Amino acid sequence: MASLVKLFVYDLSQGMARQMSLGLTGRQIDGIWHTSVVVFGQEFYYGQGIFVSPPGTTVHGRPVETIDMGETHLPPEVFMEYIDNLRSTYTAEKYHLLDNNCNNFTNDVCQFLTGKSIPSHITSLPADFLNTPFGQTLRPMIESFFSPSAHAPTAASTTPFAPSPSSALPAVISASASPLQTATSLSALTHHLTTNRAAVVFFTSATCPPCRMIEPEYERLVTEKNDTMRGKGRVIGVKVDTGVAFDAASKYSVRATPTFKFFLDGKEFHEFKGANASELKSSLDFLVWTAYPPHPHTLIQSLRHIPSLSTAPILFSAIGNLDSLFGKLDSVAKDAGAEISPDERSVLDKVKALLVQKKEGKPPATDLNVDKWDATFARLLFILPLQNHFPLLDLLRLLLLEKRVAAFYSRNPDTIIEVLQRVNVTNDAPANVDGTQNNPPKSLVLMTLRVVCNTFSNPALPETHLLSPSPAAHRASLTALLVSSLLSTDATVRQTAASLAFNIAAWVAHGRTGENVGGASGTVATAAAWVEDEDWEIEVASAVVGAVETETEEEIVHRLVSTLAHLLYLVPQESALPNLVTVLGVPEIIEAKIKNGIVKGEKVKAVCGEVVVVLKKSLEAGEGK
Repeated sequence: MASLVKLFVYDLSQGMARQMSLGLTGRQIDGIWHTSVVVFGQEFYYGQGIFVSPPGTTVHGRPVETIDMGETHLPPEVFMEYIDNLRSTYTAEKYHLLDNNCNNFTNDVCQFLTGKSIPSHITSLPADFLNTPFGQTLRPMIESFFSPSAHAPTAASTTPFAPSPSSALPAVISASASPLQTATSLSALTHHLTTNRAAVVFFTSATCPPCRMIEPEYERLVTEKNDTMRGKGRVIGVKVDTGVAFDAASKYSVRATPTFKFFLDGKEFHEFKGANASELKSSLDFLVWTAYPPHPHTLIQSLRHIPSLSTAPILFSAIGNLDSLFGKLDSVAKDAGAEISPDERSVLDKVKALLVQKKEGKPPATDLNVDKWDATFARLLFILPLQNHFPLLDLLRLLLLEKRVAAFYSRNPDTIIEVLQRVNVTNDAPANVDGTQNNPPKSLVLMTLRVVCNTFSNPALPETHLLSPSPAAHRASLTALLVSSLLSTDATVRQTAASLAFNIAAWVAHGRTGENVGGASGTVATAAAWVEDEDWEIEVASAVVGAVETETEEEIVHRLVSTLAHLLYLVPQESALPNLVTVLGVPEIIEAKIKNGIVKGEKVKAVCGEVVVVLKKSLEAGEGK
């Protein structure tokens, strides 16, 4: 009798790999995969040895994917004998994150049972990771976690600890991210010096009282310096015990401890001997200032508004007349001949109850099944004519401000992408015979813009799926919507498009400063995923400049100029963006807006003036190179 063989796939990063991998590695990695084999009513997996559990009851929770590997005709007793034979190969001591892991085990098992290999994107993950610059940087540290220790316990000792796959990778990344490192050999020290622009090396010894005295201050100064530099650079502190790393001490002629040596781009920059805390601080400050000179914009003492300009996303949270909204949805569904099923009606009733509670300021007591909501939304989106999507999109707009819903769409973005692409398809429709354009309905464009703006309530969603330069993302669709909407003849559409432009620019500003991005949902997206993209920023800025030039509404001008402020402030000094917007006439455009009385408010005038100052400073700094 044949037995089904299933492969359970888990993401040990719990979505973090998808969000952060592009920024860390330059390559999109959708998950850190752990797999197990389910057969004969049991789940078999490898970590600290081979384990067997009832399916779905392991510490890894629920699988993100179940893959059908086929059937096996082997009897259970033959399989269990095979597993027993594997126990000597897949032991706790032999676990290796890169070379002998859970996926190697499941691949062997599946080949034995069905003759099939598990998917290659799972087995090739370690090689894919190591082929990135970040992977090459981490390889020595990963090896130190898993290679046999030189001080391994004897046979009479307890079994050596082997990190589990779920704990090892976070530990490796956390250790590599720390600004405080230890080098036990010259090769380890060289690795740190060649992979970090700025480094301070603390040569110490176990028998040195002054070393013990200065060490806490050394650790504090290095840690605090990195905290204050968030996203603007990194200085690493490397502790070297001369009694252990003899070759390192010899290489750098260290004959007394404590000795502090400072390195810039791998070359010795400065040194001093002794436990002098004030000299350590001043030397560290000078190293950092040399390695990471302050941006010219930070030296403009007259700037008051741009540095403190809000980077909170503009969200559309107003809840209107819900009876009217749901009535409109029923009406357009009826007109389209779209029958709403009892299950879908139940979902919509729960959505309404949740929004009523929110409008009344009550904590939501309705348990909304987001999967069912998404299925209901997707079906109605497909059935209803484009011009009647307004009420459906309005519900999506409001639900995106709910944490659970926003988190769901950050993991399952297909619906958001479909909404975005539908309005762009309409925008790209060919012109009529008489030359007129089949423009999409205003309501469709407006609600799509508001939906996209509200995705910023959970920064992981736009960051991963709308703003990333990855081919898997949909930044081109987002940009197309923005550019066309900024030129709309309708002021409400232009104002909403200006809000979207502001949200994009605020995300850019967060990326440059290295700060965490917190939206209304409280979700945090790390700046590790940030990658400066000059060409795209120029495209966005060009559209914004064109919109400013033709805009006559002061509030819209305010949002657009604030967008330019975020795009220009702290822009990389080698960027062509300041030159481009100057050529496009931004200083003259801003002056004309003030002179013609379109810009009247003092705060708006101040931001306009500071944009011109920032531009001038960037151009001066470029000429001085």
